[in-house]
Order: sequence, then C-alpha cells, then structure tokens
Amino acid sequence: MGSETSGFYWGDAAYAAYHIMIVWDKAHPLSVAFIFFFFVKVEIHVMLWRQLYRRDASLLAPLLGHMIADLSILLAVFRMAG
Repeated sequence: MGSETSGFYWGDAAYAAYHIMIVWDKAHPLSVAFIFFFFVKVEIHVMLWRQLYRRDASLLAPLLGHMIADLSILLAVFRMAG
C-alpha cells in the first residue's frame, strides 16, 4: 500500500512474489502455467486493493478482501483433505 500511483508498482510485484514462495511446493513441479496465473491473479488483487486504499484512505476494503481470499484458500485445503 506504499504507493500513490495508479499504475504498476514494484511493491505489488514483491508481494505477489512472496505468495509464489508460499505456494511453490504445493503446485506440481511442471506447472509453470499455474504459477504464472497465480502471480498475475495476486498482482491484480494487490493493485485493486491499493486503489481501494487510495480512494477510501482506509484499510477496511483491502483487509476484508484479503480475509475472503484466505478463507477461500482454507476452504479449498479443507475440501482437498477430506
């Protein structure tokens, strides 16, 4: 959230890359397409959250968005395990 720009920001890419490290061992080793798709998806969400933060001057929307994303991941893992 550290930039006032409405375009690309390297901090967004770093945030997305961090999430790639988290899911790297969960993805199939040859699944480069999945990793790329995941990176782009996270990058888009981060840019959206940053714009919401810029517009509202509040972390409420980004926080709720991240909570919903985390919940969906937990539900997917729960479903895969059971």
